[in-house]
Amino acid sequence: MAQDALELLDGLRWYSDVHVAGISMGGMISLELILAAPKRFSSLVLTSTNAGRSPPQLVTLAFFARVLTILDPHLRLRFITEHLYPKSWLDESAPPDTEFKTNRDFVTMTLKKQYIDIPMQPLHANIAQVWAALTHHVNPQRLAQIRASQIPVLIVTGTDDQLVRHSASKYMQKHLGCRMSVFEGSGHIIPSEQTVAYCGLVEELVCESRGGSGLLQSEI
Repeated sequence: MAQDALELLDGLRWYSDVHVAGISMGGMISLELILAAPKRFSSLVLTSTNAGRSPPQLVTLAFFARVLTILDPHLRLRFITEHLYPKSWLDESAPPDTEFKTNRDFVTMTLKKQYIDIPMQPLHANIAQVWAALTHHVNPQRLAQIRASQIPVLIVTGTDDQLVRHSASKYMQKHLGCRMSVFEGSGHIIPSEQTVAYCGLVEELVCESRGGSGLLQSEI
């Protein structure tokens, strides 16, 4: 998947000064991107992810097993929602600009497009994706290569993440020698829970990588 991403960047002609923000399995892919082509990238944000140094938690294995075996799409959607987000946050009022009553309503509608409206991923492909996430591993020597590249790195984690241990984030921080932002009470999908704060962290890191000047502008 990292190779696919590199080929996409080639197609976009993004050969340098690329900033990467990866969440969950996307963070694992981001690590491989940096290792494959470090000179192409200028900053890296790793959110709710790990380097795979230890066996997955039982709760993580149970989560993926249930996702693969729940046949009713609405039950599957509810199960995923309640494991990716803290219940307290789901029950809070949604931001006014979303036009939803609660965060649960907003998340349900958003995930519905992914898990119900779009045809399901074939079972063999789903299993392969889960297996890739559970078995991915970046050892200390490879993490040291990323650190040696001197690419600015930020790790973002939530204390209520049910899928990734907080210790996994601290382990990466130790070997990458980078900063880590911890969101108290947040779950696995921090960009959705703490959108403004998260985007602020990403923008801050990108600006720092550019010498601390200039507003961010999209090239697409």
